[in-house]
Amino acid sequence: MKRSDLKILYSNGLISSKPFSYFEIKDKVAQYRKQGMSKTDSVKATAKLTGVSIVTIWSALRSTKDIELI
Repeated sequence: MKRSDLKILYSNGLISSKPFSYFEIKDKVAQYRKQGMSKTDSVKATAKLTGVSIVTIWSALRSTKDIELI
């Protein structure tokens, strides 16, 4: 699925904000990982940045692990 497709679905109310947020979280963790941070540190930094719990970040990663947006 393309990222633009996900945005269109979200903006038209066809999907809730949860999957949209989960992919945003996944992308942010990936950005931190590319900077050389460990996965745990990336999760903590993302939680601090987004204001959600660390458990939510882990849930987002687990839920989206087999899905890639292009």
